[in-house]
Amino acid sequence: LGEPAWWSGVAVILIGGVTAVLGILHALMEKDLKRLLAYSTIENIGVIFASLGLALAFKANAMPSAAALAFTAALFHVLNHSFFKSLLFFGAGAVLSATGERDMEKLGGLIHRLPVTSFVFL
Repeated sequence: LGEPAWWSGVAVILIGGVTAVLGILHALMEKDLKRLLAYSTIENIGVIFASLGLALAFKANAMPSAAALAFTAALFHVLNHSFFKSLLFFGAGAVLSATGERDMEKLGGLIHRLPVTSFVFL
C-alpha cells in the first residue's frame, strides 16, 4: 500500500536533484548577474523539491517525525529563499543602476565604488 507513495517520493527527490544540479551548473557558467541569480533560484527550487520528496518517502515508510522535519525544512527554505533572493536582486539592481553593467567580468572593484551596497550584498 505504501509502495506507490514511496516511489513517487523517490521520483520527486530525483527530479529535484537533477534540477538543482542543472541549475547550479548553468549558474556557474553565467556572466550576467541577474541571470546568475535566476539560475541559482532554479537550483534552490530543486533543493526544495528534493526535501519535499524526502517528506513523501518518509511518510510512505511510516516515519512521520522525519517526514514532518523534511517538510518543515522545505517550507523554511522557501521562506528563507524568498527573503534573501529578493534582497540579492535588489543589490543587483543597485549595481546595475550605479554602473550600467550586468556583466560580472566587467564589474571588478565594486567594493570601492559601492561600499555599503557591497557590504549588504555580501
